[in-house]
Amino acid sequence: MDSYLASSPLSLAIFRAAELVELAGTSWEQPVLDMGCGRGEFARAAVVTQLDVGLDRDQRHVKLAARTGKYAALHVGDARQMPFDSDSFATVLSISVLEHVADPQAAIDEAFRVLKPGGVLVATIVLDQFDTCLHVARLLRQAGLSGLSKCYVRSLNRAFSHIALHPPAYWRNCLDAAGFEILTCRNVVSTTTLGWFELWLPAALPYRISAWCGHPLQGRPKWLTRWMSTLAKSIVSSSTDTGVCIYVVAKKTVDPG
Repeated sequence: MDSYLASSPLSLAIFRAAELVELAGTSWEQPVLDMGCGRGEFARAAVVTQLDVGLDRDQRHVKLAARTGKYAALHVGDARQMPFDSDSFATVLSISVLEHVADPQAAIDEAFRVLKPGGVLVATIVLDQFDTCLHVARLLRQAGLSGLSKCYVRSLNRAFSHIALHPPAYWRNCLDAAGFEILTCRNVVSTTTLGWFELWLPAALPYRISAWCGHPLQGRPKWLTRWMSTLAKSIVSSSTDTGVCIYVVAKKTVDPG
């Protein structure tokens, strides 16, 4: 988390820490594909050694991911039509990716295809509960400002490029349809954590503006990073109510032939 906090807003770090709590200390069978690697934030923050391959559709993100030194190889490509042979990987990671894909089933089918028999898909996915559990949106509805509440939810989803928010049953059906055996599927990121995420969102605005201008903010004092890390870990560890994301591990049990 400290690595992520060194150059990211506290709001996003709190959310990400809660989302990835299940992955702490986890190792994966190689070769590993990071499907939708983005700028390499997950690899930089949570991976001790290199991942074998990273894939993202945005060439700018791939260039930034290369700077992390966390990938043996990087490719520009779409998760719905990946440039890899079938049965190529033992593990596919999909960390906060599928909620950004217009056709999630296609991406899940592709993950199944490129996995070796017995390989696993490890994913975190933001649910539709993200919308219904937003604290500010609920307060606005209670105040009779339903229109403003809907505008707030739409604005956040636009800012975070959420285009495929669905309930857990939808994702289980997608995995079943692809041929996966679901080994683990449980909620993460509590509504309490989501409230803290919302509280600190205004402090993330300078990061968003700097990214728009093409000069992302880099680094912050170590003492501030340590304080933010302590706060984020405290929030995550004390939050136990229903989650707005799911953590999934699914196994490819048969060869698609």
